[in-house]
Amino acid sequence: MLSISSIVRLMKFILVGGAGILINFGLLFAFTEFFGWYYMLSAVAAGLLNTTYNFFANHFWSFSDRNDINVVSGYAKFTTVMIVYFIAYQMMLYVFTEFIFKGWSLYFVKDYMISAIVATVLSTIPKYLLCLVWVWKKEEGS
Repeated sequence: MLSISSIVRLMKFILVGGAGILINFGLLFAFTEFFGWYYMLSAVAAGLLNTTYNFFANHFWSFSDRNDINVVSGYAKFTTVMIVYFIAYQMMLYVFTEFIFKGWSLYFVKDYMISAIVATVLSTIPKYLLCLVWVWKKEEGS
């Protein structure tokens, strides 16, 4: 059973991620539509820029009761989680865009953006669990 503090932490993580989604999708759209980058390259660049924001927002807000974790090692672990996340995300983005949502659009939302939304939703809980049990792992006796 989840405690209230666990639910609050998850909600904070989702809110930080929600803001991160706006940053990530805004950059994905801008790099692809305004700079003419290939959407896969745009996704990598947007994700890399978003990683630092996500780490510090989660470190000082979502996991504030665990911010005795060393920032350097925590950032390295978080970056590792994000690399795993990016690989899974990129694979889902490609498969969804090229095979499932190809040619779809809803007003200004194109197929690659629909794919990005679905890939993000599917990868949120596994990313949270990795962060909980590895990046901001509560030390024994704490």
